[in-house]
Amino acid sequence: MPLSYIKKLSLEGFKSFRHRTEIVFEKGFNAIVGPNGSGKSNLLDACVFVFGFPSKLLRAGKMENVIYCGGPKKKKTRFCIVEAEIIKTNPDGSENKINIERKINQNGVSYYRLNDKASSKADIDKVLEYANIKPKSNNIIQQGDITNILKIRPKDRREVIDEIAGISDFNEKKIKAFAELEIAERNLEGVAIAHSQKKEYYEKVKKEKEFALKYRQIEDQLRQLKLTLAYSNLKGAEDELQNIEENLQIKKQEINLLSDKIEKYDKQIIEREEALQRREEKIITSISSENNDLKNIQMQISELKVKIVRRESEIESKQSRTEELNELIKNTKNINSSSKTGHYAINFILNSKINGIKDIVENLYSTEDKYATAMFVALGGHLKDIVVENEDCAIKCINVLKNNNLGRVRFLPLSRLNYFQIGGKAQMSSQMPGVIDFAKNLCKYDENYEIVFNYILRDTLVVENNEYAKMLKSIRCITLDGNLYEAGGAIVGGKIKQKQDITDNLKSKNTIIDYEKKIEKLNKEILENQKEIQDLEKLLYQKQKKELELQGENNLSEFYEEKKRHTTEIEDLKYKRKENYEEKNNLEREISDLSFRKIRLQNDYENFKIEYNTYDENQMKDFQKESPVKLKRKIRELERQIEQFGMVNLKAIEECEIYEKQFSELNEKLDKLKKEKQLIIDNINNMEIKRRTLFFDALNMVSIQFNKIFSKLMDGGQAHLELEKEGNLDSGLLIKTKVNNVERNIDALSGGEKTLTAFAFLFAIQQYRPSLFYILDEIDAALDKENANKISNLIKNKKDAQFLLISHNEYTVRNADRVYGISMQNDESRIFSIKL
Repeated sequence: MPLSYIKKLSLEGFKSFRHRTEIVFEKGFNAIVGPNGSGKSNLLDACVFVFGFPSKLLRAGKMENVIYCGGPKKKKTRFCIVEAEIIKTNPDGSENKINIERKINQNGVSYYRLNDKASSKADIDKVLEYANIKPKSNNIIQQGDITNILKIRPKDRREVIDEIAGISDFNEKKIKAFAELEIAERNLEGVAIAHSQKKEYYEKVKKEKEFALKYRQIEDQLRQLKLTLAYSNLKGAEDELQNIEENLQIKKQEINLLSDKIEKYDKQIIEREEALQRREEKIITSISSENNDLKNIQMQISELKVKIVRRESEIESKQSRTEELNELIKNTKNINSSSKTGHYAINFILNSKINGIKDIVENLYSTEDKYATAMFVALGGHLKDIVVENEDCAIKCINVLKNNNLGRVRFLPLSRLNYFQIGGKAQMSSQMPGVIDFAKNLCKYDENYEIVFNYILRDTLVVENNEYAKMLKSIRCITLDGNLYEAGGAIVGGKIKQKQDITDNLKSKNTIIDYEKKIEKLNKEILENQKEIQDLEKLLYQKQKKELELQGENNLSEFYEEKKRHTTEIEDLKYKRKENYEEKNNLEREISDLSFRKIRLQNDYENFKIEYNTYDENQMKDFQKESPVKLKRKIRELERQIEQFGMVNLKAIEECEIYEKQFSELNEKLDKLKKEKQLIIDNINNMEIKRRTLFFDALNMVSIQFNKIFSKLMDGGQAHLELEKEGNLDSGLLIKTKVNNVERNIDALSGGEKTLTAFAFLFAIQQYRPSLFYILDEIDAALDKENANKISNLIKNKKDAQFLLISHNEYTVRNADRVYGISMQNDESRIFSIKL
């Protein structure tokens, strides 16, 4: 760093220097010696005075006390002048000369001159700063103050590091930033209060607006749906009328065609019957009376055929009845299941067509009426359980429920259920008075579901009443009226709301059982009829064989072949005629129904047309064809919603726009203030980060240099600096020393050791942030010869700073570059110099 140093100091009327006195200093080590009272320390005061350093460094009660006060033979001067010539070395090696002069009169008024021109204290401070001379530096140490750095509070000592680290400005900026933050927070708080108040009313109006908009939206939807319904009804009636008319025309044409076919079949049948009759009369005339056996056989064959046809007709009728009964069973089960389960998830699974699903438990048993209530309670929560073939089927069903978000259902896989063995205690209890039987013995169910009811009912007993139930201990039992006694001791009872459902359920099951019995009986009769037909067909075969033999004898085989062919053709024609006739009758019924529907629909069409004309069809938006049933359902739902709205503030729609604008402006203002506050916080945080970095860099470097210098001065001793609270920049700075491997408290050091420690700290600071000069007043007073030599050698080797040392110690002065002697002569100080 370029060196600045005091080249010359001129004093006139300052303290003990009455006449103008000039002192020219060397760049390096300057020693000032003289007896006590000769005015040595006044040179230090002169530097403090001319640089405008704090007045506390001057040894004077008042500023005017620095003026020469006179003596027995000398008068007091009217003013004092101190002039300092400073040489500043520039980076390129050139030098600038700076002259600073300060004058003070008897009234204590100061005058500054800079390079022979009047100047202000602020201008002087700027120049001194340019020359790197600061009033707060530790470069002026008065007599007895060398160890003050060890005596001051740790917090004050830490401020020395603050100063050399250059973070004092950060502290001031931080204080200012916190003040700005406080203002920002006050502003933000004010706007936030207004924002909160405005927001409360805005949210209220906003809700009313949303309420009103929703109301209008539903009104529009309702109007649109009604218009769509009217249009759909009108269009639907119109289309249906057209379809009916087209169907009527088609069916009339079909009837005409069928009438022609029937008439044609009638003619063909008559022709063939007449031809057959003529042929038969001719054959009969030619047949002799000996053919009576053949006639008898033919009569028997005819009777057998009639019997076979009759039995086949009976079978067909019974099969038809069986199908009707099966359909009744299916419908009864569906109705029963739909009315009882009341659970969409269960119905969904039962109708899912997953292989392996059997039915719910409730549909798999029946019982007598008197046991219905007891069995309902006994099965309890298992009534809606779904019985399935195996675990895989159950897992498939569970996945279906999950995928369709339908809830939970309990499944009973037949392959997984364990068979429960009834214990001896339960067997003995079943023999006690009032016990009817085990619950599972009172149920009727398919043997395939034996394990299901064994799993659910286990050893549950049914008893007649509460008196008998109380006699059973540690056994689960149920009274006929539905009171449940648990094995653990709990009793559950009360009115059963589902009693009618239980009775209806039982009736349905009994009905199904009756149907199944009838089916079983019909199936048995069908088998008997089929057996009888087989026997009749065998007998018929024998008779027909005999007939052929007789026909062969009477030469009638040709006639019967011809008759058989004609009969078959006639029967075929009759069958076709019958089909056409039935089809014609069906068409006539359909035409009658269509005609009736047409009349009714024409009336509806006129009503729909009147209703549609009450609307403006231009209001119809994106018409999508939908069934009137769905439209009516939607209309009823919207009308119900409108009824639930109650009072609606429709003005809120316009009011909300006004408040929304005001609220938006407040939001912007609030966001702006938040950003401003955050910027201040970020600035404070950044300053703190930079402050910490600068501080710890300075602390670590000074501590390292302090240890090096201390080690030299204290013959291998160790020292370092640390904060009272680690990492806390606002805590105090501690000086830790170790001499002869023993940690030493500062207070336990001798006077000389304290001086050496203070010097080590002072020079460590000078290494990190060099002061351009040091004025030291008798800092070596407490040092012996050896330590004085150490200090003087340390000063001698410092080539980057100027030292002005006031001393009485010859060992210190011996290493100085120049020695200045001061003596008191005729009440004023005189000075001379010696270059060594």
